[in-house]
Amino acid sequence: MPTLLPLVCLGSLLLSLAGAGPQDGPHAARRAALAFQLDPHFQDHMVLQRGQPIPVTGDAPGAAWVQVAWGETGVRAEVEDGRFRALLPPLVHGGPHPLVLETSRGDRVQRDDVWVGDVWLVSGQSNAAMVLEESDGGAAAAEAAGRLAGVRGLTVQPRMADTPQRAFGGSWARPTPETALRFSALGFYLAEELSRETGVPQGVIVAALGDTTGEGWVSKAALLADPALAPLVHNYEELVRNHDRVMAEYERNLEAFHEWNRQREAAGEPPSRRPPRPPLGPDNHKRPWGLREGTIAPLFHLPVRAVVWYQGESNATRAAEYEHILRALLADWRAGFGDPALPFLVVQHPGFGERGDADAPGHWARLREAQRRVFVSDPAVGLAIAVDLGGTDMHSPRKRPVAERVALLARRLLRGEPPGASGPVPVAFASQVDGIRVAMAEVEGGGLAASGPLENFELRDENGRWWPAAARIDGDTVVVSRPGVRATAVRYAWLDHPATPLTDRAGRVASPFCNAEDALAVGP
Repeated sequence: MPTLLPLVCLGSLLLSLAGAGPQDGPHAARRAALAFQLDPHFQDHMVLQRGQPIPVTGDAPGAAWVQVAWGETGVRAEVEDGRFRALLPPLVHGGPHPLVLETSRGDRVQRDDVWVGDVWLVSGQSNAAMVLEESDGGAAAAEAAGRLAGVRGLTVQPRMADTPQRAFGGSWARPTPETALRFSALGFYLAEELSRETGVPQGVIVAALGDTTGEGWVSKAALLADPALAPLVHNYEELVRNHDRVMAEYERNLEAFHEWNRQREAAGEPPSRRPPRPPLGPDNHKRPWGLREGTIAPLFHLPVRAVVWYQGESNATRAAEYEHILRALLADWRAGFGDPALPFLVVQHPGFGERGDADAPGHWARLREAQRRVFVSDPAVGLAIAVDLGGTDMHSPRKRPVAERVALLARRLLRGEPPGASGPVPVAFASQVDGIRVAMAEVEGGGLAASGPLENFELRDENGRWWPAAARIDGDTVVVSRPGVRATAVRYAWLDHPATPLTDRAGRVASPFCNAEDALAVGP
């Protein structure tokens, strides 16, 4: 196999015009309407997904047909109403070859340094977007980027829209150690792992934005289809209808906030750093469906192997609703990519806050449970358990071990297996005289194990009160009991930042869990 080139971050290229490919230049928006051209998502240095048909599309006014070739593979497509859609057959990994298009009129377009391999879409909020420079070991990893083989990167400029867009901002490019520092740490480490192990070209598309809500990445139609999510649409549209009044009220509140801070400063008191939040308008990054239409919809033209989803921080206080949002997002994106079984590799959120703080509100415990429940019900969802990789900052810099767990799931996909989880997860709960027996799946090494005292288990009695409980390991099951408690539910590691002693004998950390029906409701 030919030697491939390493990953690059596209920091300086994020300011490029939407859809401007390397040959398009700064005046892409003023291209002649009757020019022969590829659609803008076909660019130099891109990676095409192996093993899947690749639709190659564009404009060819006045031509009868378009011939498309990559390496020794070619296909001809008819032109209808000035548009063409040529379908390259599933390709074996390799490259680089130019992607060459010629028309019946003798026109020619070429994209260079095009590879075929595996393409991963990394999306979500700030932990997905966190750059290599901010991660543990990021500087050393960037220095080694020049020695990686077979990786390309595309960072998509986040954009808002009300309706699905076709063009995106950002370009595929080759790596340098300098630009790698500004690429997604999760995306970089994932590509590094898979490139080294498989020898297959790796393409990583990063479409992520900090402080965004899950509903911002889901289409309006998908939100309306779920009665639990439809109010998100109705409430936003009500805000838009009353935008002038709402903005005027916000400006008054903001001025009152500044005046209050001036008074505090005059009295020698520290100012508040929490101004009122701006209302959800069309350009607000927290609004529903805006990022889906402006940032994700243009990517539906590019087949991908799987989506790596790392988001939920902004929805942590709404875990019950978030379970619905995540399910809606899975169905929505699968429909957009035209793949009803498109795998999603979900990062279950790390611990956040002081370890063992029982007075913390527990939002993160409920968020992790929402993610676990979606995983259990969908065989095309993988769960990268990261509860042990957190700290007092929700932006944990420990992105390499997170990526290693995502890579474990990805390798299973590449072998044709379900992605599964990166550690033990409960699959069945059975009541018995002395408590509740929890059967675990995804157990490796010959059974469950404990990395410390099993003190993070609790049982709920018939009155709804939770009690600390003892746990013992029995092969691939855990038996949880407490004398005098007739147990109705069990939970494990139910804190924002718990100790996590339950592992398997391969040392892989088990997922927190709670089997109470109302586990996602806000409460103790």
